[in-house]
Amino acid sequence: FYLEWVVVAVLALSTLSLVTVMQWGMAPGHVIYDQFHRWRAPLPSNDIVIIGIDDASLDELGGWPLKRKVYADLLQKLADTNNLPKAIGFDILFPDPSPYDAELAKQMRRHNTYLAVEQPRLTAVAPFVVHQPQAALIDAAKGLAHINVTFESDGFSRGAYLQERDLPHLALAVSGQSAEHYQSNGAYRRFNLVDPEIGFPIVSLADALSDGFPLPVLKDKYILIGSIAPSLGDHFPTIYSGRQGSGTPGVVLHANLLND
Repeated sequence: FYLEWVVVAVLALSTLSLVTVMQWGMAPGHVIYDQFHRWRAPLPSNDIVIIGIDDASLDELGGWPLKRKVYADLLQKLADTNNLPKAIGFDILFPDPSPYDAELAKQMRRHNTYLAVEQPRLTAVAPFVVHQPQAALIDAAKGLAHINVTFESDGFSRGAYLQERDLPHLALAVSGQSAEHYQSNGAYRRFNLVDPEIGFPIVSLADALSDGFPLPVLKDKYILIGSIAPSLGDHFPTIYSGRQGSGTPGVVLHANLLND
């Protein structure tokens, strides 16, 4: 029996080591996790609205990158009509100067606005360059946040780092909650994805700027502004990508984390 137990122990430990080191259990683990996830997919909050930069907006408003006056006009329209959102998060980088920076900054001060920063990953090796928004925009913003998309070993995005270096994730910043509140769960957090067949309310930026758009639907909402146009390439693989035949826009991923 002694020899039998030695052989069994060696085989068991060897198998466990291979499974751990080679991560043989990861693929079936992802399949099981994803299926259970689809069965219990959450519903989208009524408090979250995405203002999407779609192909129609690019055609109507002047192509990419859009002039910052476009965003200033939207913020002014919301403030002038007293349809103030709870918070606005820009999933857009503003690294270069623009003649409309002063106007955009002026309108940003009328809202709780959060700007995205190009933040190097936690694993990045120095030296690296961080491209921040223009100083006038930083001064007018309620805060800065990162918009990094994180991928797991199979290439799918199932979670995000709530804080990278000294910056919270855009969804966490817009929520108004403190990053320290989540430190006990670790920096990385998986979040539940809403089934895209249900999805979040998405308003085309061009429609939001049109005269007939009912602006009260944006009042007291958490607004995320970002690209949804396939031509801009800001789409990423998720557990629903096969059903959609395409990736999920980054701004929709941020909305899912905010929803969670």
